Amino acid sequence: MYKRYAMILLAVSLLFGMAVYTEESRQLLLGLAIYNEEHRANVRVRIPEVWVVTKEVMKVDSNITGNCPVLEIQSLEKEDVFVLDEDDKMILYKIVEAEAGSEDRIGKILVANVVLNRVRDEAFPDTVEAVVYQQDEGVTQFSPVANGSLETAVPDEDTIEAVDAALAGEDYSQGALFFAAREYADANNMLWFDTALEKVVSHGGHEFYR
Repeated sequence: MYKRYAMILLAVSLLFGMAVYTEESRQLLLGLAIYNEEHRANVRVRIPEVWVVTKEVMKVDSNITGNCPVLEIQSLEKEDVFVLDEDDKMILYKIVEAEAGSEDRIGKILVANVVLNRVRDEAFPDTVEAVVYQQDEGVTQFSPVANGSLETAVPDEDTIEAVDAALAGEDYSQGALFFAAREYADANNMLWFDTALEKVVSHGGHEFYR
């Protein structure tokens, strides 16, 4: 009797130790109800249900090793919201350096935001170069164009990083289309800013309007 139990338990252990169970194995295990012939009414060994592991693997665009899918995850580079040619990008670097070279990162991004807001606004030209060099009745829109500091500006690494962040969509401007440094601006010009426009942001030495 004990020998019979030992053989049965060995068979069960082998079945449980298989890496992948077949349907036939499952049916065998589920159907086993072993009774001791001499004590049929008192002894019953119940074999628990066994989950069947199939060999099917979901097909994915990946490399497969054995039964385990190994997914290839490609890093996605964030694309710029604004795509500029090299000339326009350099002009943007230089105008930000000339206008906000002493400002912190956000101050630089804000100036870049204003230029880019104008590019996509129907009331202004549609390229960075045209926006930066635009004149209204002979008056330039940006003082570095008028005083020549734009041409001599050399963007540093911080300015380049800030402008690239603005091109990628980092924006603190709340739609501002104008900015001014009140400390250095003409009083009449600031009066126009204060009465004709809405101030939306103040940061560093600049105030930003729309």
